[in-house]
Amino acid sequence: MPAFSEKPPEDAIREISLKLKSTCGANIQHLLLFFTSQYPPLTLIKSVNFTLKPHRLFGLQVPALIYGGIHRAKGVLAIAVNNAHAAMKEVLLKSDDWENTESTFRRELRDLPGEKSFMFSALPPGASFANFRRGVNMAIGKNIPAIGAGYMKKFAYKHYVILNNRVEEGIVNLVGRGLHMDTLQMGGFVPLGKPFVITKSLPDHGLLIEINNRPAIEIYRHYFQDKFENFKKRRFFPFYPIGVHDGEGIRMISVADSLKDGSLLCLGSIKEGSRANFTILHQPTLFRTIKERLETIRKHGEGFVFMINSISRKKILMDAADEELLAIKTALGDKFKTAGICADYIIYPDKSLMEIGMETGNLLLSLWK
Repeated sequence: MPAFSEKPPEDAIREISLKLKSTCGANIQHLLLFFTSQYPPLTLIKSVNFTLKPHRLFGLQVPALIYGGIHRAKGVLAIAVNNAHAAMKEVLLKSDDWENTESTFRRELRDLPGEKSFMFSALPPGASFANFRRGVNMAIGKNIPAIGAGYMKKFAYKHYVILNNRVEEGIVNLVGRGLHMDTLQMGGFVPLGKPFVITKSLPDHGLLIEINNRPAIEIYRHYFQDKFENFKKRRFFPFYPIGVHDGEGIRMISVADSLKDGSLLCLGSIKEGSRANFTILHQPTLFRTIKERLETIRKHGEGFVFMINSISRKKILMDAADEELLAIKTALGDKFKTAGICADYIIYPDKSLMEIGMETGNLLLSLWK
């Protein structure tokens, strides 16, 4: 059950505590706290321990929140998980230890044996997408139902994480069992221009080296011509994801940046020989299909839906970004509670490749049950 407040730190926690106690009772097992940069994490810890006294506390600083069907630039969002069968373990990767993802996961999860039913991850700026994905795959397996948020740019002085009574920095992960997450991505991207062929790539490292037998970056020069240098300088790559054609339709691949040799750093793997297009977000298509896309969630009748929206999507839609959230909330109905956060890119379970996926364009919906 979610609760939200925009009041000053101590008042915000008191308001949230009253809301949660009225719906969940006084015994909070797991409390997830998402907060914007206006809220000092040490103050939040002190206030939460005084009012709610949860058995386990997890917190994450984020650039913006989602509550009440709109984006919120300031506030605290609390989610109480009181499932008696839910067990969670925090796995923290320090900034100087990101290459040891596999060994860290294996060591920290020794006291949480058995099959893991969920993972929530948050990656700060500078984290290696490829190392993280590869380490998790080897330590836990490719089929772990993982969701999460990643950041390529700093949105605050520190990337704060709360783990019980500690304030940390680094890659944080919640791994557990007893809580199941059904995920759905809201797309709306349509192919743009003629298809091209990936002629050289390193999928395990997320590198796209050649397109149509030329340095991959040249495809942007072809499309944007005299605007190319400004496009490259301002790193507008996330606004035009690559749509890879596979057996089930189009799989979205986000380009994070370009390298000096003309290669493109991607948040997903692209195999050589793949046919692809640039894509662009088409609002009429998006809003026309919202109700249809939500049918897989609505069939559950009720529940809590956690959202992770990409900042690039929010920028593309501008004023329509809140319209999308309100349309989703309306389509789901009053029996579904919705809340969430914003990120530079989302982490999701890629069902077509059966591994962890990362991309910047879509809005991720996750039904927790």
